[in-house]
Amino acid sequence: MALNWNSIQSQRATRTRALAGTPELPPAPTTLNESVSQIDVGGVTSSPSWRITGLSVLQANPITGIVPEPELAERFPARPRPEGFPASYQDLDAILDAPLISAEGLTYEQVEDRWRP
Repeated sequence: MALNWNSIQSQRATRTRALAGTPELPPAPTTLNESVSQIDVGGVTSSPSWRITGLSVLQANPITGIVPEPELAERFPARPRPEGFPASYQDLDAILDAPLISAEGLTYEQVEDRWRP
């Protein structure tokens, strides 16, 4: 590594002379907005798609690169329960379950260590 200005300039000039005959670099890859519909890797072409676990395969728009919003599918749907079924509020977290606690109007009893409506 050069430590003074003259050495740095000498190294730059030498590097410029050595690279004078090399061809120009290819253009930078395109962005997602200008992407193509087929991707070629080692002679194998494929269209871009991204897999989201638990949902069907979604394909991005090759021009805009935008993945369409999936239809909301409940992964573990709630089982129907008969009316009057006793609800059990165990293992609730005061921060994570705050929307449920406020919606149900639950209060915490420290003596019994449980949530009550």
